[in-house]
Amino acid sequence: MPLRPAIIAAALLCAAAPGVRAETGCEADLAAVAAAIETNTGLSDADRQDLQNMQAQAGALCDSGNSEEGRAMLAEAKAILGIDK
Repeated sequence: MPLRPAIIAAALLCAAAPGVRAETGCEADLAAVAAAIETNTGLSDADRQDLQNMQAQAGALCDSGNSEEGRAMLAEAKAILGIDK
């Protein structure tokens, strides 16, 4: 299955600023959300796309220094996906 553009964009964002994300905790949350999106077969295409968009937006927020807002968005995505951490 080919990677979706949003996943590729999120991966590129992760690679672009790992230091910032690691310091704020965004890196681990982004990785957890990405893994859950990929492995959750019960998601509709629309839900999967919404979650990927949330992940990309959260990554952009973390990269721009708005880590609290980015982590809040990741927390919402994790709640939708049923992820504890």
